[in-house]
Amino acid sequence: MGECNGLKYGVSGMQGWRVDMEDAHTVVEQIEGVPDHSLFAVFDGHGGQFAAKFAAAHVMAHIAKQPLFTSYKEVTDKTSADAMDMLNGAMRLAFIEVDVSMAETTEIKDRRDRSGCTAIMVMVTPTHIVCANSGDSRSVYCTGGETIPLSYDHKPFHAQELQRIDKAGGYVSMKRVDGDLAVSRALGDFQYKDRPDLPAEEQKVTANPDMEIMVRKETDEFIVISCDGIWDVVENPECVAMVQVSEGREGGRQENESKLLNAHYSSALLMRTTQAHYSSTPPQTSPPLTPTSRADHPFGGREQRPSYQRGSPRPMPREGFPRQHDNVHRSDGRSQGGRRRGRHGEERDEGGCDEGGGGEEGGGEELMRARKTSSGEREKHSGGS
Repeated sequence: MGECNGLKYGVSGMQGWRVDMEDAHTVVEQIEGVPDHSLFAVFDGHGGQFAAKFAAAHVMAHIAKQPLFTSYKEVTDKTSADAMDMLNGAMRLAFIEVDVSMAETTEIKDRRDRSGCTAIMVMVTPTHIVCANSGDSRSVYCTGGETIPLSYDHKPFHAQELQRIDKAGGYVSMKRVDGDLAVSRALGDFQYKDRPDLPAEEQKVTANPDMEIMVRKETDEFIVISCDGIWDVVENPECVAMVQVSEGREGGRQENESKLLNAHYSSALLMRTTQAHYSSTPPQTSPPLTPTSRADHPFGGREQRPSYQRGSPRPMPREGFPRQHDNVHRSDGRSQGGRRRGRHGEERDEGGCDEGGGGEEGGGEELMRARKTSSGEREKHSGGS
C-alpha cells in the first residue's frame, strides 16, 4: 500500500502452486525529472522467475535513458501531441531494450534459463494515462462509472499475430505459438526469437508493446493492472464492479478490493485517483484521445474467456498439457493436420490439407476406413477363437 501524486495504490501477489513466485511488479512513485509522474507495472512470468524479476528491476532505467524521454522531460507543454509521442515512443522502446539487455545476460547466453513474461505498464501524468502492453496481462480503468480497457490481449490466433508468426517461420497449434506458448508477445522466451535476419518487432514472439493513451478527466476513479489470474475468473466490467462501491460503504469497499487483490494465483495493482494530482487544465494542442473500440481494434476485439463462479476450483493452468490431436493453424487458412499417439506410443497422422496431402476430409475418410478395418479384424479374430 502507498500514496503518491494523489494516487492511493495497493499491490498484491500470490504464488499459487508453482515452485517459485514467477510474477513481479514495479512501482515508481515519483519519476526523476518529472516528479508529478508515477509508473506502475506488472510482469507475469512463465517457465521460471528470471525474466519477470529482470524486467521489473530494469524497465524504469531503460525508460530514463531513452533520448525521447529526455526530450519529453525538457518540453514545457507536456500535453502537446509531440510530447505525448515522445513519451509513447520512450515506453515502447524501453520494452524492446529490456528484452535486448536480458538476452545479453549469462543466464540466457548459457541457456540456463528459458523463462519469459508478459508485461503491462501504466504511466500516470497530471493529464494523461499511458499504457504499454505486451502479452495477455491487462489493465482497465473506471471513469464516471464506465469501464474503459487500457489494453487488449495478444493471442497467437489473432489475425495480426498469426500473420507475423507465419512470416517468421512459426505456426500456431492448439492456439499456441509452435504448439507451446499461449501468448504471442512477451519479454524473454528467446527460443521464439531465433531469426537474426528479422528485427525484434517481426519475430515469432515479440516484446513490442501496443500503446493506449487516455486523457484524464475529473470523473476518473481507479485503475486496475493485473496478470491473467484475475481475468481468468472475471471480465472487465465485473472486475470494475468489484472495486466500485456506493457512497458510505467503506466496509464493502475494503472487502471487495481485498477479494480482487487476492484473486487466484495473480499479481495485481490497484490505484485510486484523487483530485490532488489531477490537472484541471485540458490539453490545448492535442485532440482528446479516446479508447479504441473493439470493432475497430486490429484484433477485432479480445477473446471471450469462459465464465467461472467465484469460489469454484481454478481451471487448468495454461501450461497444462494440450490436446495432441488439434489441428495446426496457418495464416493462409490451411490446416497442416496434426499427429497423435496410438495405444502403444506410435505416432499417427490425422490428415490435413497441406500440400501433398489428401485434405482434411480425405484424410478423415482414410482414417475412418483404417479404423473400420482394424475393428473388423478384431471381431474376426474374436469370433474365430
